Amino acid sequence: MKRLMLTMAMLWTVVMLWSCGYAVYPGLQSHPMVQGRAASAYQYDAFRARRMAISQPDFLAGAVTVDLTPNRHSGVWMAGYMPNKRSTDIFTPITGRIAYLDDGRHAVVLVSLDFVGLLKSDIDYIRSLVSARFPHEIIIMSTHTHSGPDTMGIWGRSAFWVIPVESGRDEGYMQRVYRTVADGIVMAQQQAQPAILKVGTSEGPVGYCDNWHLGGHGDNRIAALAGIGKHSGTPIFTFTNWACHAEFLGEHATSLSADYPAFYYQRTESLMGGTAIYANGAVGGLMTAKIDFERKSLPVHLRKRMAQSLGYELAQRVSDSLSTANVIDSPEITHRFEEIGMPVENDLFIKFFSLGVLGRPMFNMEGDQRPYINTELHAVNIGPLSITTVPGEIFPSLGFGIKDTLMKGQIGMVLGLANDELGYIMLPGEWPLDLYSYEITMSLGPQTGRLLWESAARLWNQAGADLPPFPTGEGIQAGR
Repeated sequence: MKRLMLTMAMLWTVVMLWSCGYAVYPGLQSHPMVQGRAASAYQYDAFRARRMAISQPDFLAGAVTVDLTPNRHSGVWMAGYMPNKRSTDIFTPITGRIAYLDDGRHAVVLVSLDFVGLLKSDIDYIRSLVSARFPHEIIIMSTHTHSGPDTMGIWGRSAFWVIPVESGRDEGYMQRVYRTVADGIVMAQQQAQPAILKVGTSEGPVGYCDNWHLGGHGDNRIAALAGIGKHSGTPIFTFTNWACHAEFLGEHATSLSADYPAFYYQRTESLMGGTAIYANGAVGGLMTAKIDFERKSLPVHLRKRMAQSLGYELAQRVSDSLSTANVIDSPEITHRFEEIGMPVENDLFIKFFSLGVLGRPMFNMEGDQRPYINTELHAVNIGPLSITTVPGEIFPSLGFGIKDTLMKGQIGMVLGLANDELGYIMLPGEWPLDLYSYEITMSLGPQTGRLLWESAARLWNQAGADLPPFPTGEGIQAGR
């Protein structure tokens, strides 16, 4: 809680200093992008065109892992807790993990990066390197590790811990990320083979993660999708969705790491083979490590063991659930998406956007003087699996509503921090609660959750669906 209060004080001070006319330091600027298009763009689109011309195509799946570990192991600005923190070494690799799925008519690419978050502007650029015709097929999400490099630019050097001096983004590193992820997507496509799928569900590990504010109010369901070679029987990938902040290493850790997902990868690939991929879910509100509730001072080396223990148990539960799952042969893919405008009603975010700290344009709606930014949501069906992407850290109330109401009883995944990172996203009724005084400082505004819900409802043909409930009264104590 002290960390949260300190962060609030720092953010408020920054807002006050900027509003009083303090100069922006040279390190805070819009993000330069690499120029030109990778040759892989034409490979991806040509492959898709050939597939669409086949009358009775096989279902294809391919997967790869790409290395995104910074070349410089020490001195890297680290994201997730406070500014002025640099890495000293590497604990686990930082990776990008990619699954390509193709039913002939439609394809979807699921990309998960061991980052705290990635903005839509970065994601759109990666897409442009891959495809001119099908960029919407590419879904890029972040695991939300708090021990990775600063990919957003807000955890760099700050004078007196409150006045931004230098962006935490290394633009040379980001250019490497763009190219490596783009090439990895094409590699996954080129390696795709006829495949069958399995979908499994189970309850998540107990005792590791809980809601910081409302004990017991969180989505502990695991959903996992596995791709297996149809003719070879060889595992291709395992894609797992669960909801918990990847911050088990804690604020004092200075080792670059993917946190507990790294051990999920290691153990899953040992148990099942193929490429292990992890996607975080409804982590807002705040779904995080239970060791932070009462044992925040736990030494880093013990926190590393806890991260390993969680990753291994998560992998075991996924393996067990998939071992008894039914085979899905020749599944069909359906995919809908839409871009939506979100009003920016947080003065701090307005400053971030206008100063180029978070590089993206703002615009005005007709008759509305508030600044807006564009973001996007996707709704994907793959056989019995339903997937909704959300552009930030949504609260469990929204996550439950999307899974249980909009996706109508299908096996559901909510992929958080997908195609954008807008901070915390809550229902309008949760916004005024003192309980969430910190989360409000890191949110676009009170209407973000409503607009996200309405977009998701349209994508799932549930337009007009009532907003989901959230705990009040006795529910606050009992949880869901």
